Amino acid sequence: MTDEIEDNGDVEDAAIGSALSVITDGATGISIPKPVKRGFWKAAGRLVTAAVEVPVAHLEAKSGQIRADAAARKKLTDTASEALANKIGVSPEFARLAVQKEFQRIVLERKNLNAIVREAAKILENEEVSADEEIEPPVEEFLSQFEREAAPKSTEEMKQMFAKILAGEIRRPGSFSAMTLRRVGELEANAADLFENFCSHCTRSLDADGSVKHARMIVPDGSAGTDGLARYGFSFDQLTLLQEHGLLSVTLGTLEPLIEYIGNDKFFELNGKVFSIIPAHGRSPELEREVVGVGLSRVGLELLQITEQQSIDSYYNALSIYFREIGVKVMVR
Repeated sequence: MTDEIEDNGDVEDAAIGSALSVITDGATGISIPKPVKRGFWKAAGRLVTAAVEVPVAHLEAKSGQIRADAAARKKLTDTASEALANKIGVSPEFARLAVQKEFQRIVLERKNLNAIVREAAKILENEEVSADEEIEPPVEEFLSQFEREAAPKSTEEMKQMFAKILAGEIRRPGSFSAMTLRRVGELEANAADLFENFCSHCTRSLDADGSVKHARMIVPDGSAGTDGLARYGFSFDQLTLLQEHGLLSVTLGTLEPLIEYIGNDKFFELNGKVFSIIPAHGRSPELEREVVGVGLSRVGLELLQITEQQSIDSYYNALSIYFREIGVKVMVR
């Protein structure tokens, strides 16, 4: 990576590469699609200021402030320790340790955010974005809350989840609400894994443009309250755990008339297949039948877009059998 940028070069590409080389300890070659560059820079400038300080200054054609060297940081620590000791009446050594610990926390949180932005950049690099698409950057309120919730996360799983959220918000501003950020900030690792598995079992109702209107895991027999989904890996207690994290609807086990599912103009997605549900040949659908399912909440629906679908052939086959038994069939599109 060179320090000079020719007049006919792409200044933003060079600056992004320079910043990411700091974030990724020297990795190069990452190219952010033009329509999302502004959003990425706004997020990176807010979340990893130390890493992008010089490139941002270059983009703005003015001098950037270089961070203090080790000696200056030591002086800052000593000054802060002395001020704390004088203010609350503790020994200078106690104050020094307290200030040092706080600095260590800040450094750790900055490292976490660096890693999250690095992963978000990789995700954005692979996004298919039309060159003439105009995408506004994330709003300040989102970035402020994102920083609060993401900074303490040190596990690779949670950093990856926040990276997906950041990339998703940069790509489609408004995709994630403040409530969703708070819920993810409180999410336990076991609940996150369970939720991703649950999403793979959800039948997604699609709009004409392919977006998801709602999603629910249909219970082929029994009910959610009587462990009807336990054979597929979701006991009542596990469903309650997801509900407590705000990922499932308030009521476990909602009813929808079968007729709401039938029609060539209605599209669903499950197990990587897009399909419609139509009357089976020679059968009269049990239109009075109500389909039992456990639906995602608003927060769950927002997070659905960042989950990776797993293959769930056994459940898909069981659902297909269930539909046949009530007089309808799955027609894959």
